[in-house]
Amino acid sequence: MVSSFPHDELLGPVIETRDTCTDTINREDAETFIELNKAMWKREKGWQKLAKGLYDKDFQLYSNAVPSSFGGDINDQPVYKSRAEFVKELETRIPSTAKQSTVGFWVDCHELIWLRRIGEVAGKSHFVTQDMSVFSMQRTKAGSWQVKSARVEYDSIPWGRALGGTYTPPPASKYEDLT
Repeated sequence: MVSSFPHDELLGPVIETRDTCTDTINREDAETFIELNKAMWKREKGWQKLAKGLYDKDFQLYSNAVPSSFGGDINDQPVYKSRAEFVKELETRIPSTAKQSTVGFWVDCHELIWLRRIGEVAGKSHFVTQDMSVFSMQRTKAGSWQVKSARVEYDSIPWGRALGGTYTPPPASKYEDLT
């Protein structure tokens, strides 16, 4: 995570140093991770029941959620001297709302990811919405940064409507509430 606050003075230097792309995980590391995960589950007492409960809850959560997204290429995006300058301008480009908090910024390769929580939509209190904005950036010949595409992913119909989308809600889940 790079920063918890969009206007943090420390944000600039940290964001600017993450210019190299990271390699994907190799097969050996993936197999090691899987084996360690299996060992962790087996150490837990009643791990089968715990795992079933977690996976059932996870399935229910994803079945009832309305994951939505929109985005696309951006052709007329201005150039920025730095990624930090772009981050400072984010709040003017994405609809703002009360009870909004930034969870953090992540920079990986040429993608800047902004994760935030939104507790109010269109002036009404709302269950907490997770909103993740992913900006694909590239360097210009002059060394500046330009956003080439943007995606916004979220789990709320009201927030999607506030952003200009139209949605049909899914049918109610037939699974019991495990919370």
